[in-house]
Amino acid sequence: MPWEPDRTQPIIAPDRALAYYAEVLGCDRAELSLPDTLVATFQQRALDRMVQRIGSAPPARWPTPIFWPLASGSYRGSPLAVARLPIGAPAAAAALELMVAAGVRTVLLVGSAGSLQPHLPIGSLALPTEAFRHEGTSHHYLSPSDTVSASPAMVDALCSAALHRIGAEPARGPTWTTDAPYRECAATVGRMRSAGVLTVEMEAAALYAVGLHRGVRVGMILAISDELCDSWQPGFHTLAYARGLLMAADIALEAASSLRGPAES
Repeated sequence: MPWEPDRTQPIIAPDRALAYYAEVLGCDRAELSLPDTLVATFQQRALDRMVQRIGSAPPARWPTPIFWPLASGSYRGSPLAVARLPIGAPAAAAALELMVAAGVRTVLLVGSAGSLQPHLPIGSLALPTEAFRHEGTSHHYLSPSDTVSASPAMVDALCSAALHRIGAEPARGPTWTTDAPYRECAATVGRMRSAGVLTVEMEAAALYAVGLHRGVRVGMILAISDELCDSWQPGFHTLAYARGLLMAADIALEAASSLRGPAES
């Protein structure tokens, strides 16, 4: 039968979990509070770039079960936090839930993805406007549907920031989120490519779903790390990918500094 998310109250709520960690650490709950705006990545290289840009000390480990790196500072006068989230939809969504409980309301994500389109070679940038939900996490937050959308305000902010920094907009379009990188099979890749899907990655659908569920605006910019157009062409250790990832981090910080006002519904 089709899966429907449970609409009753969760037994383990993120705000209660955050209070528990404060109790364990012997600190005040307020000491775990975060700024309104978070720029997060899954790659250490991008985190190092953002920490440098905001003039922060080396990131500390945010005191939660995963102990992911996090630093606070400001960029162009706008206070924000930067963090490295765990890879994969379930862990990344759990991390974001705690950060929302700690005060985050605006989220810009810097990720990596495989390209499904010939016009997006390694090192290119893409803005996923929506994500096909081939992971499991989003289905615990939203009713069944093929896709979940990014916040339009975040997509627009990232596009404007890219125009300002590099004079061009990244490609906009759908991404395909999957839990199983070694099951990106030929028929599905071909079907996604024919449907105009730009990229494949592991987190967007889940984090967009958390954002919609919590009333938090979430957007993402992706650097192309490998190509899946005809055969697999990895580029994880190329200069092109490194440059694309650092540019994506710069664009996300630029977008974050331009944002004002509360999250939309």
